[in-house]
Amino acid sequence: MPTMAMQKMRRQGQDVMQVNLAGIRRDIVNLAHNYSNAQKAVRKATSNDPWGPSSTLMAEIADLTYNVVAFTEIMQMLWKRLNDHGKNWRHVYKALVLLEYLIKTGTEKVAQQCKEIFLPLRL
Repeated sequence: MPTMAMQKMRRQGQDVMQVNLAGIRRDIVNLAHNYSNAQKAVRKATSNDPWGPSSTLMAEIADLTYNVVAFTEIMQMLWKRLNDHGKNWRHVYKALVLLEYLIKTGTEKVAQQCKEIFLPLRL
């Protein structure tokens, strides 16, 4: 009869395997869609993994917002993630967390684009 410790280890092993499979799946989708490094970083930061985006990853994305091409790619992916729903609720939550971080530490264009998009919603 398995002990509680063995059952806990088995569950942890299954959790790690699921996370690894999700990472592999994300890599395949990134490759299939030919996403840029900036888009891959946003997808990783806003994944369905049960933990928040790392501060180092968010800092990397904030630095990328100063590049004109990367800024456009980042914001397009963020808006896409913000429009997810259902089982992908973590995409929306993490996109909001990342957006707040980018408004505070990224280029001014992040806040400017948010104003342009959200201001009509208030009216």
